[in-house]
Amino acid sequence: MVPYYFCGDEFVGNLTCQRYDAGADPYEQAADLVSRYDNFYLTNNFKRQNATFHTSPGYSSRIRARFFDILREQLTWHVLLRSNLQEYDPDNEFFGSEEGWGAFSAASTSASTSSAGW
Repeated sequence: MVPYYFCGDEFVGNLTCQRYDAGADPYEQAADLVSRYDNFYLTNNFKRQNATFHTSPGYSSRIRARFFDILREQLTWHVLLRSNLQEYDPDNEFFGSEEGWGAFSAASTSASTSSAGW
């Protein structure tokens, strides 16, 4: 059985609830966003006989809403919670271990250093 988390529209924007996310934890959600951006790069960023390509703000707002805003929200939650909880974890055991938020820290690091060049 695959673990999943249901979240309604009233919880969107929370740490564990984003629109169109796929993954059981923040690491998998961020990895899925980076993977989808990389996989759809050719179809999103080249004209392909589309007459209105880059002539309206719809393109940039669509890319921002589908990928960048969600990653930004995850990074914002990570920075906020880490700064609030850092004083209770001086040895970085909670944020660096697999039992704690190690995967979330890895997701934040991988999202900010993605091969997509953003």
